[in-house]
Amino acid sequence: MILMHIPLILLSFASEAICRPDAQLTAIFRADTGLELENIAVRRNGNLLLTAVGSNSLLEIDPRQPAYSTTVATILDVTSLTGITEISRDVFAVVAGNYTRQIPPQLGSFSLRAVDESTYPASTSKIANIPTGGFLNGATAFPSSDERGKGNATILINDTIIGSIFHVDPSTGRVTALFQVQDLANSTSPPPFTQPGVIGLRYIPETKTLYYTNTIQAVFGSVKLQIKEHMETLPLISVLSSRIIAAGIAGDDFLVRADGISTPMGRSRRYFHWAGRGGIEPDIAWRGVV
Repeated sequence: MILMHIPLILLSFASEAICRPDAQLTAIFRADTGLELENIAVRRNGNLLLTAVGSNSLLEIDPRQPAYSTTVATILDVTSLTGITEISRDVFAVVAGNYTRQIPPQLGSFSLRAVDESTYPASTSKIANIPTGGFLNGATAFPSSDERGKGNATILINDTIIGSIFHVDPSTGRVTALFQVQDLANSTSPPPFTQPGVIGLRYIPETKTLYYTNTIQAVFGSVKLQIKEHMETLPLISVLSSRIIAAGIAGDDFLVRADGISTPMGRSRRYFHWAGRGGIEPDIAWRGVV
């Protein structure tokens, strides 16, 4: 995220609550004054891991005991943590870099770190530096092709300023840029997922679809991917097709469910949801108030 920061976390009383306009929600955690919560990952035990702008500490809260938070890891030499995603059982990749509300993102300061919560205390390590990154923001896991499911997922990270999406192998530290404009059809009119402003990313492996938001262009979109495994390098990923799901709404981070997409709307208390039979349809929409 870049335009919206969360001072508190809301928990629904029902799992489908965010997709119901009559949902009952309650606050489960309120951050200290000045702390801007950025992204959330859910551990397999149900605890929440929280990153924040202006803090290099990864927080953990138990929704069943929400009054307390613990610091599970501190990343040295950076000022903020942004994207987070699970890459193997209880191991999370965290985007780290120098950026605060008062100081713009520092080019070349961003890297990807691993936080291993399968040990106590949690251990941290550096996966890769990404020196060409302007403002690395969202992260989403790209599942391992290991038939036993024991390999690390690889990671997609978006650069909100430059407009790139990076693919990172946490096992080797290898980094490659995806979707270069010159490699795409109709490159004279670059699609929104290759332009500055991309903030949220979610990859759905069942459909091989990457969903994204571009806040500058105020669009939600999806990209169908073709994936070819490569024994010695990262999987080769190319675009089969792309489409705009909704336009005119400057979304940020979002949730993809089987029945649609939900997103909060900036600093307001409104959220939008798109749903349709068999997929997401841009002409079926409603909004609710949290």
